[in-house]
Amino acid sequence: MPPRILIADDSLNVRTALHQLLSHIHPAELLEAANGHEAVSKALEFSPEVVILDFVMPVTDGLTAARKILQQLPQTAIFICTMHWSQYLEEQATAIGVRQVISKAQSSLLIAAVEQFLNDQPPSADPASAPASPDTIAEDLPDPARP
Repeated sequence: MPPRILIADDSLNVRTALHQLLSHIHPAELLEAANGHEAVSKALEFSPEVVILDFVMPVTDGLTAARKILQQLPQTAIFICTMHWSQYLEEQATAIGVRQVISKAQSSLLIAAVEQFLNDQPPSADPASAPASPDTIAEDLPDPARP
């Protein structure tokens, strides 16, 4: 059975771009959430192996969502992908068990980190059939300066 990946971001464009990119690197069931509260609900319902959270989201922010998910599903790999990266956020996130905080400007690092995590898991599909990770995907994500 392919692993489940939950993508939580309040931007439909970002969710769509990440969904498309992740679907090309590893066979997975991809789920989406539009805010942190929905991410927690879907994580508890579907028990994904990987959760990708934006930090700034309505209802519940990514750090709070990560904390709630990890309390119930400590084996879940959580990555925060945000435009608001800071050393402080990195320290707070890793202290609660988030694997990595990555700037959306360096989103190719996110794809590589997720791919590495999935490839390190017991095989559920033929890893040799997964295409290579893209060199850069930042241009596929929407420009945050444009509404």
